Amino acid sequence: MKHPIILFVLLFFSTQLHAQREEYSWDTITFEEPYDFLQIDTTASNIWEIGAPDKVLFSSAFAGSNAIFTRGDAGYPANNHSSFTLVLSPENIDHYPYSVYLEFQHKLDTEEGKDGGYIDVSYDGGASWINIIDDYFGCYSPGMSNNPYTFGLYSDQEFLYNDTAGFSGELKDWTTVRFGWEYCLTKEGKVNGDSAMVRFNFISDENDTGQEGWMIDHIRLFSMKLSGSSRDELAGAFSIYPNPAQNEVFVESNTGIPVERLQLISPTGELVGTSKDGRSIQTKNLAPGIYLVKVHTNEGTVVKKVLISH
Repeated sequence: MKHPIILFVLLFFSTQLHAQREEYSWDTITFEEPYDFLQIDTTASNIWEIGAPDKVLFSSAFAGSNAIFTRGDAGYPANNHSSFTLVLSPENIDHYPYSVYLEFQHKLDTEEGKDGGYIDVSYDGGASWINIIDDYFGCYSPGMSNNPYTFGLYSDQEFLYNDTAGFSGELKDWTTVRFGWEYCLTKEGKVNGDSAMVRFNFISDENDTGQEGWMIDHIRLFSMKLSGSSRDELAGAFSIYPNPAQNEVFVESNTGIPVERLQLISPTGELVGTSKDGRSIQTKNLAPGIYLVKVHTNEGTVVKKVLISH
């Protein structure tokens, strides 16, 4: 029999973990009826289709009758780029832009490392897009390694034929993907518009493999309460200065947690500077703008914003 004190401690920590994961559900897109915030490309080359799957691997929806999938009787066509877009706004997410999460189920049947799907986001009405793996601007975002509630995504080392990071290969069983933005689903942390656009892209190269493509179902929109988490404590453990910076930016540990390395990310998501001493990064040759300093530690990764001006 376990000691009562041990049982109390286990119950206490279990309660704390559940408290940090309190969810607020908004919408679930099941594709059984039209959804006002879902936009499918209507060009002739677009192969996304909503309906009842009737293929070999894509034989049934995750729930209900319908899903969205790439059509084609003999498999998806070669040289194709098709997309559908989900608009996120205060109209379908009450906590927008401060806590926005997406979760969906999917299956995949494509040529490994060649054809497949990727997801990107736009903060300016579709004028520009960034792969969610490279989106470092929503405080804790899909591209951030320190968001513990993001899972099932492709990594920045998994590439499609055009060197875009994305899903490829085979997923024969329904698989869950979850990603989200905590505190600010906005470019550079600013509310520069009343919505964001998340686009699901399918691409194929010149080879016709006869495979079925990508199928998605049960897209869930929700927010998550994460107050009091150790991630928030880690974020406050470091300071950067000067800010604005001109020639160099320094990182200081406020709690004694050692810094393993630093990375500097440009406004376009590119890695433009590194430091192995964990103390500073040179900025004198960089264009003015808002950059991100990624502070890597053995307890996690912290991201800080810095304005570079000359």
